[in-house]
Amino acid sequence: MGQIDPTALALCTVFPFLSIVAVIARFRARAIKRVKLGADDWVVLPALIFSLGNVANILYGAIKADLGQHMPLDGEGFAVNGPKLTALNKMTYVTPILGSVGLGCSRWSVLLLYNRIFGAGRFRYAVYVLSALNIGWIVSFVFVFIFRCFPISEVWTSQQGQRKHCIGIESNYGYAVSSVILDLMVLSMPWPMIWRMHMDLKTKLATTGIFMLGAIVTAAGIGKIYAFYTVGALIAKNHDLTYDEAPLFYWTVPELCLAVVCACLPILRPIVHGLTPSSVFSSIRGLVSFGSLKSLRTMNSNKSLNSENEKSQV
Repeated sequence: MGQIDPTALALCTVFPFLSIVAVIARFRARAIKRVKLGADDWVVLPALIFSLGNVANILYGAIKADLGQHMPLDGEGFAVNGPKLTALNKMTYVTPILGSVGLGCSRWSVLLLYNRIFGAGRFRYAVYVLSALNIGWIVSFVFVFIFRCFPISEVWTSQQGQRKHCIGIESNYGYAVSSVILDLMVLSMPWPMIWRMHMDLKTKLATTGIFMLGAIVTAAGIGKIYAFYTVGALIAKNHDLTYDEAPLFYWTVPELCLAVVCACLPILRPIVHGLTPSSVFSSIRGLVSFGSLKSLRTMNSNKSLNSENEKSQV
């Protein structure tokens, strides 16, 4: 076992710390506002657990497989079969399983928060539909990645390119691309509801900005897709797996941890209030305290009452 790659150590220190702090702050904010914990708060916990599990998995690869460092190759340029290659293959096997559940739960927490804040009329049904798609996405890819080889042990007992009973790398591309598409769908959902609310332009822009912070996760997902293509091209020419594949695995750490952070950010106004003057978080005071929420939820009912009154006058 050599020295741990500094990049792996830095990523696996900073980002999990941010996600843990964000979740603790979320529950603290709920306590300060005396708001009852909802499903969105509880679902973020498995998202945190699986993101931390992914961090532990990457650290396992850095320690046991020398992830991020060059590995010994045989005379034909292939990775030398041994404990390090086995450890790398085990880490490779676990990574997308943890990612599917972690990202899916973070996304689901955001959808549940949308339902809690904007849950009225057709928007509620849109949340239900997208939640069902998200859950289906989690279950489908977890199943695919668990049973990608038959028997399962072939993942770590044989080298890439020499596996006879495994699905191809196309499943990884499908996983990464579909994740970004779902993220974009979730990001765009609250815009119409926010711009229908009775707030000034500055507040609407600030509120939209808070929910758009989730684009950070989407950017990380796009970075992972780019890493898939670049790593695939490198591996086709070279088989220095622990070094060439490292960026692909490193991208998963900020992606999962920042997904947890972004799922918590709209709730944290009571924590940050007073720390920064004219904080953007103050613009969503009504949202997280459910003040503006009340007016939003009554908009549809007021419209229906007005129409009934007009009919009665006729």
